[in-house]
Amino acid sequence: MQTSPSASDIRPLSNQSTAFKVLGAIGFSHFLNDMIQSLLPAIYPLLKSSFSLSFTQIGLITLTFQITASLLQPMVGLYTDHHPKPYSFQLLISAP
Repeated sequence: MQTSPSASDIRPLSNQSTAFKVLGAIGFSHFLNDMIQSLLPAIYPLLKSSFSLSFTQIGLITLTFQITASLLQPMVGLYTDHHPKPYSFQLLISAP
């Protein structure tokens, strides 16, 4: 004999599916961020030969990229802590 579940035993799936959608969006945004960060060093040889850059100039490109990322990420984080905008999260996390 099988009993049907009561109303208190049934949990709505919408909360669980929403959580997985948010986690998926966060994971995909983080993936894009990592891809952008790893793309620049991968194209150094192309940049060096195409634009006749020296190793010093390539190093300055890296320095600029890393300093910009190091300074902007905490400032963007501080701003979004004080002014939350949940729909802009995907754009902000994909910034270097």
